[in-house]
Amino acid sequence: MEGKAGNEHLAAAIAAYQGALDIYTREQLPHDWTMTQNNLAIALWDQADRTEGTKGVELLAQAVTAYRSALSESKFGAKYQIDGPLPCPDGRSPVIRAVWIVDAGTDFPRLITAHPLE
Repeated sequence: MEGKAGNEHLAAAIAAYQGALDIYTREQLPHDWTMTQNNLAIALWDQADRTEGTKGVELLAQAVTAYRSALSESKFGAKYQIDGPLPCPDGRSPVIRAVWIVDAGTDFPRLITAHPLE
């Protein structure tokens, strides 16, 4: 959805995800908390893409913070799970899940898997 209506829907989604984080705490519901952080990051990223100037940069920074919050650490490294649309040349935009890891002792991500969610 484009234009003013799309921006309003994104703003409502961002507010809903932020409210959900009050209920889905990292300690009590870690999976739900992580998925909500990830969804918040996606909505913030989309909103940043539609917003110019310093406000767009601020939204992008918030998206990065939410993505980083959703990351999980293990003895193998930091794992990132990102869900979002993947625009295709034929006009489709299937939602995919990509899982990346930054191996312990390194500073660059490595793709583990990606698959469609729909």
